Amino acid sequence: MTTEATKTMNRYNCILTKYLQGRGIDIGCGNAPIRDDVDRFDRTEGDAEKIGDYVHKLYDFVFSSHTLEHMTDPFSALEGWFSLVKPNGYLVLTVPDEDLYEQGLFPSIFNGDHKHTFTISKTCSWSPVSVNVVDLVKKLNGSVEIMALQDDGYDRSLLRHSPPFRSLLFGHWLTIAMTKNPRLTPLLSGIARMFGLTIDQTMLADCRLAQILVVIKKN
Repeated sequence: MTTEATKTMNRYNCILTKYLQGRGIDIGCGNAPIRDDVDRFDRTEGDAEKIGDYVHKLYDFVFSSHTLEHMTDPFSALEGWFSLVKPNGYLVLTVPDEDLYEQGLFPSIFNGDHKHTFTISKTCSWSPVSVNVVDLVKKLNGSVEIMALQDDGYDRSLLRHSPPFRSLLFGHWLTIAMTKNPRLTPLLSGIARMFGLTIDQTMLADCRLAQILVVIKKN
């Protein structure tokens, strides 16, 4: 399966490569690290919210894709991750955008383990657990190199805030059907659009993105 990290690098390799030089660690990588030579940190290595209890060295870069939303305290977790970055090194982070991914529904119908949602574009959110990425990085001793919404391929005509029960019953089924049968995507997308169903576009074979990218250089 194509991971969000893989999709990101496939589209933005020329931009991100310069931030991913030297010795690095990939937090939350599972079995698909950003590079073969990075240190890996996932559940089998320990609790990412207390990463300082397990990792005792510094890196030229720290990379994490779609992991921070699983943390109970994203502010504390991110401070811990950033503490692993050498001076003049980089933290490269992606999180799902709440409007494009959760689409007005929380708990998330696409990933029940999400504990927070993220935005960069508004101060007042529909989500009871919304975190503004601007506020998230304020306490870090670094400078923002990139903070951007990445919505490559995302079809906003399919963006829906439909009732949870309807999305769970029908939207989730349509998402799975499109994932297994990419040729049916245009037809099933039309059905979703017609009935106002919420689908997870990030699962589709055409590798759509619905995330926020942040790159921070440590002072």
